Amino acid sequence: MAYDPDSGVQKWVKRFNAGGTDQAETIAVDPTGAKVYVSGQSEGTISGFDFVTLTYNASKGAKLDASRYGPASEVADLTLVNGSLVISGLGSPGGDPSGAELAARFPT
Repeated sequence: MAYDPDSGVQKWVKRFNAGGTDQAETIAVDPTGAKVYVSGQSEGTISGFDFVTLTYNASKGAKLDASRYGPASEVADLTLVNGSLVISGLGSPGGDPSGAELAARFPT
């Protein structure tokens, strides 16, 4: 959701529902203020929980992109680095139940 910084009036609200349990973990705004990134977990029908990152137009709330990577059990951080969005957390590559630190990088 976004609010007008001067009046405090709500500008837009968006919900994400992939059919299972979905949970936002982190949020970031690009340096220009044009895009909002929300990252968290989303329960998939085959792979269990995945990282999911949604990109929204900051002024209108229009969804610009949705990216999934998994399986993942926890999204720890979402950071903008040198023009790229870096998402990191605990994942289960190849179905390894012990987990491993994973990082995914997406161009902004």
